[in-house]
This record gives sequence, C-alpha cells and structure tokens, in this order.
Amino acid sequence: MRGQVDPLRRLEARRRAFGAPRPGQVIGYRKDGRPVRLQAGGSGITVVQHASTTQAFTSGTSGTVSPAFGSATTPGTTLVACIGIENDIGVTTVSSVTTNGAAENWAQAVTDAAGVAFGWWDGNTGGGQTVIDVTVTFGGTSTASDSTVVTVDIYEVSGLGSAPAIDKTASADSSGTSWSSGNITTTQASEIAFGLNMGQGTVSFTLTGPAAPWVNEAQLSITQQAGGSATPDASVSGYDILTSAGTISYAGTASSSALAFTVIFSIAPGGSFSTAAPPAPPLIPPGRMSPMAFGFRPNAAPAPHADTDTGTGTDTATVQASLSGSDTGAGLDSASVTEGASDSDSGTGADLAVTSATVPGSDAGTGADAGTITASTSSGDTGAGAEAGSVVVLIPVGSPDTGTAAETESVAVRPVVLWKAPDKLSKTGGVMS
Repeated sequence: MRGQVDPLRRLEARRRAFGAPRPGQVIGYRKDGRPVRLQAGGSGITVVQHASTTQAFTSGTSGTVSPAFGSATTPGTTLVACIGIENDIGVTTVSSVTTNGAAENWAQAVTDAAGVAFGWWDGNTGGGQTVIDVTVTFGGTSTASDSTVVTVDIYEVSGLGSAPAIDKTASADSSGTSWSSGNITTTQASEIAFGLNMGQGTVSFTLTGPAAPWVNEAQLSITQQAGGSATPDASVSGYDILTSAGTISYAGTASSSALAFTVIFSIAPGGSFSTAAPPAPPLIPPGRMSPMAFGFRPNAAPAPHADTDTGTGTDTATVQASLSGSDTGAGLDSASVTEGASDSDSGTGADLAVTSATVPGSDAGTGADAGTITASTSSGDTGAGAEAGSVVVLIPVGSPDTGTAAETESVAVRPVVLWKAPDKLSKTGGVMS
C-alpha cells in the first residue's frame, strides 16, 4: 500500500542513526505498554518488575504471604523471592513458594544458619500471573504477645534463558552496625546476584545496602511482639547485574546495633533464549506519508488502474469541493457529467459517483441555472451496467443575472485521480481542467 514504511528498513535506519543501545535506553515494550530498559553493562539480563509486602501473624503455626506484581509475568522469565522471617518461638522455615498456587520450578537457593533469611527462585516461569504465595512455618504457635513477622521482596528477571542455574551462594549472621553475606566468586561473565539482610534491633533502625552497581529496594520495616514487648525488625534486598566473573558480597550498615542475617546468591543464564519479533510499524496519521494518503488535484495526470471490475453490485463514491461566489437566486443551480470507466468493466451493476456544483456570481433570477459537461473515457467498457458520475465544476457567469429564464453553459472536463481504493472501486473523480 502506498506510503507504508518497511519496519526492517526503519529499524536499520534507527540503528545507523543512534548506534547500539545504551544502558538505560528503552529496548522494547511489554504488552501493557510499560518500557523495558537496558541495564548497565548491557548483558541482556533485565529486572522487569519488583514488588514487596510485610505481614505479622498472631495465631497459628504457619501462614501464607502473597505479594503481587503490578503486571502479569511473561512466560520464560525467572522469578526471585527474598524472604525474611522473625519470631522468638522457634526455628522458622519456608515450606513452599508458588506462582498463584502453581509449584512451577520454585526451589530454595540459600538460607542462613538461623533460618531467618531465605532466597528462593523459579526459572522459566509459565507467565500470566501476578501473585506469588509464600508459605512459612513458625516453629511454634504465634500469639498476640509472641508474633511471627515476614517480609518479602519479589522480582521478575528476563534474559536468563529457559534453563538458568544457581551459580554461587553464601550466608552469614552477625550483630552490630555493619553486616555482610560473605563473598562469592561467580564463574560466568553474565549473571545476576541477589542479596538480602534481615535485621532485629531493640530500637528502630535504618539499613543501608551496598553501593552501585548494586540496586537496593526500599527497606521493609515491621514490629514483632516478643514476650509482650515490641521489637523492631527490618529487611533490605537488592540485585547486581554482573558483566564479568569475580568476587562480590552483599554488605552494608545499620543505623544502630542490630542482629543481622544475610544471604547472597547468583543466577547464571542457560538454555534457549527467545528472540523478540520486530516491533510493528507505527500508525501514521493522515498526511503525505500515510498509507491512506489520497487527494484530488487539478491538472494531475490520470493514474492507471491495474484491476478490472467484475462485480455485480453498485460501486459508488462521492467527492467534495468548495465553490466560490454567492447565489441569491431562487432557482436551482446544478451541473451534471456523464463519466466513462477508466478500465474494462464487465460487471452488470451501475458504477456511480455523485456530487453537485453551484454557479458563482450574484444571481437574482428565479429560473434554474444549469450546465452540462462531458467527461472523457480512457478505455472501453464491456459491462452491461451503466457507468455514470458527477464532478464538482465551476460555471462562470459573465454578469449578474436578474432574468427568470434558465441560463446554461457547457464546459469540458477530464477525470483524474491520485488514489485508487484497494477493493473494487475503479471509477475516477473529476476536477476542472
């Protein structure tokens, strides 16, 4: 179709103009319209979205926390859950993590010795879900005076392929104003590492995670009841998209002395990787570059018609043009034209185009003012139906008309067209020569 731009040529032109994608640059869009940006380093691994929640349990021996993403997950991405659990009634565990009830490929990657900080992950998710269900076991019975608190950060990650794998893990427990997971040494250039610190203090405190290139999420704070006393707990998690193998840790500080339970784990890509289809060409508004651009211009050469009308229905079209001058007469001012088909038409229906014209100039007469014009036909028509049409014409009047008789003038026009419809409309419009 005329005016449509080849999407591959458009992409190539953009590549030449702007070069390779840069960190932070939009490299695509999700189905809901949200942009996906290239992360620093450009390894192809991208954190698509994050969500978090906290919950306190004051009864029972287990409970489920259900954070939810803002948008449905994409099939084939990797999901990660960083989970912190605190109580003073027993050793806590994460009994399961599911994607809205589906087990998928969820597995525990790491936990600390005290069973407070946990890292879970799900490679190659089925997609289409928002809710992640985390079920925890309290190690005893929670009550209003001895509660169990849970914090959860969840992540969706793209670019890890259909078969990612845990590469390295580490954990450490400490107390004071600084904390660290201990070191891990990754084995692949392109990986993503996640870290979590869960802290318990005697007064409220602020956790500060490691500096860039780590990206830390907002601190999650919640109050736990321990023997009837309020105890402040808090967690912070983050991720680091790696572009080279090396030694890293998840380490930071607390604004006041606190117990710290910290883990780190890295995920390496593997398996097959999906290739995104080229984006659809953008919609172009009506204009010179629009696929639907068309118009009528005076003195334009007739456009050839490549098809033949064999339909039996009526083919119709209308054209409009402005007419100059004013007419104050009470009579009817009109013009008609008989138009032939521009190509061979073997259809039996009538092909019509209708419009009207007025006579310019001041006319105070009561008689009808009419003009007749004849349009040329570019080729023969073998169809049994009549082909006729009207075009807008201007019939000049030499002087004001105050008579009551009909005035007529003749003028010849030739039909021209700048656009032909993609279906069976093969008639031409007309303009003044």
